[in-house]
Amino acid sequence: MARQLESLGVDIIESGFPIASRGDLEGVRAVTREIRNCTVAALARARRDDIDVALDGLKGAAHPRLHMVSRLLICTCGTNCASRMNRRSKQFRRTFVTPGALRGS
Repeated sequence: MARQLESLGVDIIESGFPIASRGDLEGVRAVTREIRNCTVAALARARRDDIDVALDGLKGAAHPRLHMVSRLLICTCGTNCASRMNRRSKQFRRTFVTPGALRGS
């Protein structure tokens, strides 16, 4: 999938959250080995162990990037996120998905 994203001209590939599991770490490493023409990013919380593992996963990347978050909320869909945050789905979308957010405007 990473190769296809690269061929489509994606500028940044978010490759995973390496501290979450050995599989995520290996996934980040695999993307790092294969991708040369776009930035490979890994996610880490602002904790030393997260940062160390993420940097290890990005070792050897042509264009590495570390995405830092202060709080991590992992959701699979709007309904799941809304229930986790004790918000109705419509309120969740209004709060977290602002117009133009995906376009970067």
